[in-house]
Amino acid sequence: MKRAGRQFVEPIREKEKINLMKQYLAEQSYRNYFIFVFGINTGLYLTDILALRVRDVRNKDYIKVDENGSGRIRTIVFSNGLKKEISKYTDYKNEEQLLFPSRKGNKPIGRQTIWRFINDAAKASGVIGNIGAHTMRKTYGFHLYERTQDAVSLQMEFGHKYPSDSLRYIGIEEKTIIKMTRKLTAQI
Repeated sequence: MKRAGRQFVEPIREKEKINLMKQYLAEQSYRNYFIFVFGINTGLYLTDILALRVRDVRNKDYIKVDENGSGRIRTIVFSNGLKKEISKYTDYKNEEQLLFPSRKGNKPIGRQTIWRFINDAAKASGVIGNIGAHTMRKTYGFHLYERTQDAVSLQMEFGHKYPSDSLRYIGIEEKTIIKMTRKLTAQI
């Protein structure tokens, strides 16, 4: 399936596959592992992740992000596990440094590089489907919904117009969306 000239990517649904990808990435590069962990734990757009500096995340419980430059401010709360990973990753880094710098200077790592290592990790871990950098955001949303079963919170988190848009976005099947919509409208 294609959308707006780009391939539609899916979330990673199985926690075992996520753990296999984390293990694979940790063996390849701690930076790549951390990008993946940060992405699936925050649900931020890749452009927002790449704009972060060490000072933005070090010793923080949460951050506020103007999501994708839209003017919509989203508060991202860091779990204790993510705070430990942030501390480990930023331990010897300069406060002003980009969180994910490229080797070419004061620019962030390239989107294509991230796509490549996420796809390599997915293949090595047996993840089937269309996988890309945006998979991190969708994985975050899918597992948030799995834990809460709250489509409205997911809608608010992602800034979608309708809860059904959010469910479709994370790959929930149409019949589940129809059932949820009927349940919501029956209460009105």
